[in-house]
Amino acid sequence: MSIYITRKMIDSSVQKSRNQMNGSIFSVLFRWAIRQLRRRSMMADLQALDDKMLDDIGIHRADIPRLVGTFGDHELRMRSLMQNARA
Repeated sequence: MSIYITRKMIDSSVQKSRNQMNGSIFSVLFRWAIRQLRRRSMMADLQALDDKMLDDIGIHRADIPRLVGTFGDHELRMRSLMQNARA
């Protein structure tokens, strides 16, 4: 029994990868820039909390950059209570 790859298999694989690329390089860079701005905003909001509040939610001040770096887009879209009070 031999294993072989056909032209049809290669073409369908290439087509799938092209479909998974969501737009041009500019849209990719734009989404990256927005994500970075949201990360910075989230880090600034967490840094603005006092040590007692951070301790209450179980975060050490030194862990904030690492923690925010693990957040996905959904978590980064959350608005802080401080922003809601200002608005």
